[in-house]
Amino acid sequence: MKIHMVVLYLYLLIIGANGEAKKKSGGRLTPEENKERLETCGTTAIDTPSSNSTSADLNGFPDWLSWAITRNQNSGAALTTMISPRHFLTSSQVVMHDNTTWRWSSREVRSCSHELGQVNLEVPKKVLKNLELFKIECPPTCENTSVIPVTRAVILNYCYTTSRMWQWSQAVMVLKNRAGKFYKFPRYNEDGERGSPVMKKGRQGEWNLVGLGAQNISESETGVLRMSWVADELCHEVGVCSDSKPPPPPPKPTEPPRVETTTTPTTKKAGPPRTRTKKPEAPPVNEVPTTVKPITPATKPKPTVAAGKLTKAENLRRLLTCGKTPIDTPSDNSTSVEIKKWPDWAWGARTRNQSGAGSALTTMISPRHFLTSSQVVMHDNTTWRWNSERVKKCKTGRVNLKVPREVLDNLVFKYLISRAVILDYCKMDERMWNATQGLTGDHTKFLIFNRYHEDGQRGGQIMDNVNGRWTLVGLGAGGTSEKSVAFRISALQESLCEETGVCWLKDVPKLPPPQTTELIPKELSTTSSKTPEAPSPSPTPPPESSPEAPPPRVAPPARRREDEETDEDYEMYLKRKKEKEEAEMYENEDTDILISKDFFDDGTRPQLWITLSIIAFLVFL
Repeated sequence: MKIHMVVLYLYLLIIGANGEAKKKSGGRLTPEENKERLETCGTTAIDTPSSNSTSADLNGFPDWLSWAITRNQNSGAALTTMISPRHFLTSSQVVMHDNTTWRWSSREVRSCSHELGQVNLEVPKKVLKNLELFKIECPPTCENTSVIPVTRAVILNYCYTTSRMWQWSQAVMVLKNRAGKFYKFPRYNEDGERGSPVMKKGRQGEWNLVGLGAQNISESETGVLRMSWVADELCHEVGVCSDSKPPPPPPKPTEPPRVETTTTPTTKKAGPPRTRTKKPEAPPVNEVPTTVKPITPATKPKPTVAAGKLTKAENLRRLLTCGKTPIDTPSDNSTSVEIKKWPDWAWGARTRNQSGAGSALTTMISPRHFLTSSQVVMHDNTTWRWNSERVKKCKTGRVNLKVPREVLDNLVFKYLISRAVILDYCKMDERMWNATQGLTGDHTKFLIFNRYHEDGQRGGQIMDNVNGRWTLVGLGAGGTSEKSVAFRISALQESLCEETGVCWLKDVPKLPPPQTTELIPKELSTTSSKTPEAPSPSPTPPPESSPEAPPPRVAPPARRREDEETDEDYEMYLKRKKEKEEAEMYENEDTDILISKDFFDDGTRPQLWITLSIIAFLVFL
């Protein structure tokens, strides 16, 4: 969906005193010009206003509307709305395709520079040369058109607009949850029609532009982008502000040196006269550093947390609330169930211009971190989807693989992504990517289910209710013709904690172990004895007999004289003890990430046919 606003700067024709016509490049309005605009703007009545949210046809075409289109293009035309004597607003579809390529050259639009704090996107001069702005009462197909020259065009808030806001009409469904950015009306636009102004009558009787038409949300609804969302940038870029007090112009940071030079000689000359000694204490001098100081940290923010990592306090707050939102249609067994309501912590992600291949679900694990499958950025043959280049080998000592910046810039996702890391990629066995071996039902890295996935489908969430918390225990990883496989989150909890600060509670107080039905045997001696040793006393006195008392303890196995038989018994005991401890650990687990003692196998277990690694997104919010 193309809902960005473009500001068009026009040439203003000025007639001099001698009658000579001069062209002045259109730029920001001066404060005086903006004040004059506010006095007259919106005073022209609309002939057929609508009394409700239903649109109405105009009897006459207002003189503040025009049309814009890229030359030799049969599509992409849009209405433009005059907002000052030399500025128009319209939809970005006039200059750009839905796939973020320029209409005139079909070249990819360059990515924004987030490091420099870029917010708006400048339209290239070559594109402007082929932009036609028509001042007439019909589309550009009419005759006798008058073309208005354009000097500059800026797409407002392009760099801060989410990927979903750029998609076609289905993605506009997200707009319902974006209060403050959009209006919703009964559908009034035709397919491909954007940029139509939405006006509202103010308290003083003036007509205000409150939004520009986007694309239809559904067959019955139209989405409209609020003007208030771009009001700050509009005021900053062109001086069209909501009141007569526009923000300070860009040259203002040069004022402090001028004040300092004035103050310094005044201080030196100040002596006995009281009038001069009071000047350094005057409010204007003291206000100068107050005005300048907020500007410095805005351009070079000091990160309090490296790379968006959660602080310990943030992680504790996450643990208090995570997993408490119920799932509307949970499954009672290993069979998958389709959800009725889409959760607000799951979105899709894909690489641009891939025809949908490699798409995967993402899962929010903190306010600024998401998990998804590496297939979003990487092919099964370990090449990047964006440019098909081979993924470089990991450097010695590396565990995680950082996704290159150019790959991130071509991701389509709900939020701007600052960084992405493929967890434990450098530890991954090559067989995990290209080998097909037998599936095992007991694996430290994977969960096995009856097949529920579609071909190429990965990243789907596997949730489990642990002590009343809906916990992410796995991400879908494809599988075979009969089985579906999910990657255990517990296998990556160490890397997750280190990279993102999303950690489990390491120092959870341990409850005393329950009374065991087995007596722990005393450590075996290497020398044999003629009579079996008595069992060691229990560390706690045995409980008194009661109707609910546990069954009597099983006597310890007598020591065999043969060393081999003794070793067998002891190994069997250790195995049973380990199983009991693991069962107790999961039973008492009270975090939102399941803990597994064995993160990785020793290479002796059969590997699975999986083309998945988990990638962690760190996003700007």
